[in-house]
Formats: sequence, structure tokens, C-alpha cells
Amino acid sequence: IFGIVNRRAVRHGSFASIDELRSRLETFIDYFNGTFASPFQWTYTGRPTDAKPAKQPKTWRQFWQDEKNRQTIAVAA
Repeated sequence: IFGIVNRRAVRHGSFASIDELRSRLETFIDYFNGTFASPFQWTYTGRPTDAKPAKQPKTWRQFWQDEKNRQTIAVAA
């Protein structure tokens, strides 16, 4: 888990304070839990299925950019 957090949330980051780092980590953990830590529902019955592919969630980078932009807009408003 530390490798995932390092690669996706911390590496190449520039943090002005411990609170900013903490905020980034908490946001990543919320994203990770909401996107990847969900129960898996088996649908395979041994025959081909007509199921449509599931919508892919945003990548961490896309999610973080949206969060960053949302916070910038909130501060400017």
C-alpha cells in the first residue's frame, strides 16, 4: 500500500505544509476506497454474456486535478 500511495499521491509533489500533505493523502485514500475497494460481483456463468462494459472510473491524476481545481475555485470565490 505504501508503494501505491507513494507513486500515485506523493511522488513529484510539492507541499507547503504538513496539513497540505495530510489533505492530499486523505483525498487519495477516499478516492482509492471509493474506486478500488468495493466488493466484486461475479456474473460469469460459463457462457458468453450480453453485459455491457462498466464505466471506467477516473484515474487518480484526473480525480486529483478536479479536486485541485475545485479547491482553487472555492478559494477564489
